[in-house]
Amino acid sequence: MSFVLIKNLSYSYPDSNIHAVKNVSFSVEKGEYIAVLGSNGSGKSTLAKLIFGFLEPDSGTIEIEQNENPIGFVQQHPRYQIIAGTVERDTAFGPENLGLPQVEIKQRTQTCLKQVDLLEKSTEKTQTLSLGQTQKLALSGILALSPDLLILDEVLSMIDPISRRQILELLDELNKNGTTIIHISHDLDEAFMAKRIIAMNDGKIIFDDSREKFREEIDISTHIFGNLETSVFNRNYRIKQDKTTNKEISLFLENINFEYKKEIPILKNISLAFEAGTITAVMGKSGSGKSTLFEVISSLLAPTSGKVYATGKPSLALQDAESALFENIAADDVAYGPENLGFTGKELKERVENSMNLCGIPFEKYKDRPIQMLSGGEKRKLALAGIIAMDSPIIILDEPSSALDPKSRIQFFELLQTLAQKGKTIIFSTHRMEEAMIADRIIRLHEGRISSDSNPIKIPIDKSNYVENDRYKKYSSLLDNLRNISLGDFCLKKSLVHNMKPHSKILLFFALFLSTLVFQNIVLLSCACGISLIYALLAKYPVKKIILRILKMLPWILIFFAFQVLLFKNSPQDKILWEWNFIKITDVKFMLGLRMILHFVGAMICISVFSYSIEESELVDGMKHLLKPFEKLKFNTKTVTVMILLVMRFIPILTEEASHIVKTQIIREGIKSAKGLTGKIKTIMPIIIPLILQTIKRSENLADALEARYF
Repeated sequence: MSFVLIKNLSYSYPDSNIHAVKNVSFSVEKGEYIAVLGSNGSGKSTLAKLIFGFLEPDSGTIEIEQNENPIGFVQQHPRYQIIAGTVERDTAFGPENLGLPQVEIKQRTQTCLKQVDLLEKSTEKTQTLSLGQTQKLALSGILALSPDLLILDEVLSMIDPISRRQILELLDELNKNGTTIIHISHDLDEAFMAKRIIAMNDGKIIFDDSREKFREEIDISTHIFGNLETSVFNRNYRIKQDKTTNKEISLFLENINFEYKKEIPILKNISLAFEAGTITAVMGKSGSGKSTLFEVISSLLAPTSGKVYATGKPSLALQDAESALFENIAADDVAYGPENLGFTGKELKERVENSMNLCGIPFEKYKDRPIQMLSGGEKRKLALAGIIAMDSPIIILDEPSSALDPKSRIQFFELLQTLAQKGKTIIFSTHRMEEAMIADRIIRLHEGRISSDSNPIKIPIDKSNYVENDRYKKYSSLLDNLRNISLGDFCLKKSLVHNMKPHSKILLFFALFLSTLVFQNIVLLSCACGISLIYALLAKYPVKKIILRILKMLPWILIFFAFQVLLFKNSPQDKILWEWNFIKITDVKFMLGLRMILHFVGAMICISVFSYSIEESELVDGMKHLLKPFEKLKFNTKTVTVMILLVMRFIPILTEEASHIVKTQIIREGIKSAKGLTGKIKTIMPIIIPLILQTIKRSENLADALEARYF
């Protein structure tokens, strides 16, 4: 029997009459290395999900030879696969679920992180990683399972060339040692690492043979990859750009510095100018600062120092295309930006139709298509169409070709050349040299600095014709708050509380926290708050931070107190302290309000100090220690600790999603300054509704991620 045997497999997504996979049959022998190719929407990712078991086929069968080692599946979207809050714990999560000894878990974790070049970041929070680094982490977490069958879906699309080559060599080595690999890819180099190639189109297999035979099938190769000889990436066929000098400078950055945390700079003294009608490629290793630079230019981040000047508002296509889409129907999402700019009727429809057609997602075919039914590449095209529809003079694109099939990449970069000829300023990031070579200029970043610039442009002295791009001033506090919540409060310090053992930290916290809630006597409650304050001082928690948090929550406390004053009935024995019309503040109500304030202050101090002094891994380890005695009673302590881990992880996930939604709304002019209660409600609704939908979606993704790690 074959290792994997697939017979007459078909599948269509719910509420769709279109088959994503149609009557597919093939077998996989143990130790094979297979590349699966095809254009966006051809059914590759759906096939991978069917093989792993995420989806149940409508018809047909999948038979997989059972082994001791699990099946490993790395999906296309990296952020959806991260479970833990720190890099090391996320990679260790799968081996822990397999019940391996701690020594082996640690060894596998360190080995896999080293293989993907993340060992130096093992103690860092997963939210601080770039999308390329997150893609490496998702791969590391599955490699740590040591699977017999490894299914990879576009897992190297956001990774820099050096790391990509190292990972391809690793996959080759794994295959030589017996691992069966099914690698879905749009890249020729990745495809030709495999000995066998399967090509798909419209849900069907159109080719299944050796890589040598695939090279001979010119028609199939051209269908998938386009004609590379006559493409925009071939030097001899490029559209000749207007190379005249002294073009108008449309955007410039003056001494830009940026840091998320003090003394950890991300961008360092960057000064750049960009000309209208030109294309600039920005290159650099994953985590070099490309995405941060683009968000500073687009006013999503406030620079620590320096200024950004522009002749018009830049529009940014975010690297994470999934998070940039929040409408249900494709055409509605593209229309969102132009609608906010005031376009309606025929003019709006023309913008949407033209943009979708230009980005290779034809309006007539896709206009009514639910976004959740689109492939990763189709979602990327739709997100790009939404930015093109804004018709901004400055267009910034963060890894725009990620998840696009080769033919679509060619069409898209031809579109960029057309937009540049119309006077647009185009700036994009890429890891591919053939893409960078179509640009008029290549800028390289290394550790937040400009390491090279092929065509440096002098920054203008006269700034009178430019507007400082400081849109961030309206929204920076909101985005900063979301970022801070996502990153959490933990701070590595040497203090009496920090140095305690994890289970002791947990016990101390619960003792103090419960005392601030249970005590009703004012004296005892005041003592509990006082002890909580001592707890904060012993943890070296900034007193100023406590005061600011209390002041921020004070209006809400006063509102609750007002409700109590209005709703709590007076007794004849109560002493009236203050009276106005029907409102009476009695001694009982005053003491009730005072108790409420003390409960809140004490509890808030305890929670703040606890999150400040314990990191996620310590919390999980501490809970394991405390629950260990219950294992003798057959109590499933592992589930409890994992649930704690997921609760801690889900709060940052939701704030991360909220941050992405806010960014997209800002870019597409969805958030506007509003006055009055009605205006504020109108402002917040575009954030709340997509966040609810994303919460449901992320819950489903998290369930899939747990299943992929064998929880």
